[in-house]
Amino acid sequence: MKKLIFLKSFESFHPLEFEKLQKLNKTYIRRKFRENIERPEEYEKLITKIRNYDVNKFHYKEYPYGIYIVPDEKFFNIIIEINKFIENEIPLGFDFTFSIDKNQLNLIDFTEGIYEPLRGFGLGYKLYKLIISKFEYITSNRFSSIDAYNIWYNLMLDEELYCFTSNLNSGVIHKKASNNIIKYVIDNLENKENIEFDNELEQKIIEIYGSLDIYTQKI
Repeated sequence: MKKLIFLKSFESFHPLEFEKLQKLNKTYIRRKFRENIERPEEYEKLITKIRNYDVNKFHYKEYPYGIYIVPDEKFFNIIIEINKFIENEIPLGFDFTFSIDKNQLNLIDFTEGIYEPLRGFGLGYKLYKLIISKFEYITSNRFSSIDAYNIWYNLMLDEELYCFTSNLNSGVIHKKASNNIIKYVIDNLENKENIEFDNELEQKIIEIYGSLDIYTQKI
């Protein structure tokens, strides 16, 4: 006999609704607000370039032991200019290093993160989106860093992604993913009774399974 698990109905994730999840302690993800710092005009122009930079121009290298995303020459030229305004210079020639555990629903780890002077400008979010475009789905958990929470907060509101979260785990699936991929992720989630799904993902679940009642665990 199989245990009936009901996936809770919830509106599409957006700032106000996600705030409700936080207050109800149904997600560990929190947005970290950064202090507004007054910078020279030339520095602000460089920050704007970082905000608007297309990370698809970076060199993406994937190996069994990790993912290395290496900025292109134009990006490093921006870093050279930024270094003129900061005390601890950012070393050139760096890469952004990630690991993906395919045995745990593409659990992602941003190994070294982003240098402090480059945080808070949407760079990490765009790097995650680049990886999602390659893997179709990724997951995370409450043991991530506070900076990762910030990235995941933005992912939860992204209209290109199906999203789910709980007080322990979170994940996103690209909306271009096939029903087979979505079904694989849903079938392999643990503690479904505690997970909140965005409205569009619930509709996909109904499309795939016929209802929100999913028989996935035996008793």
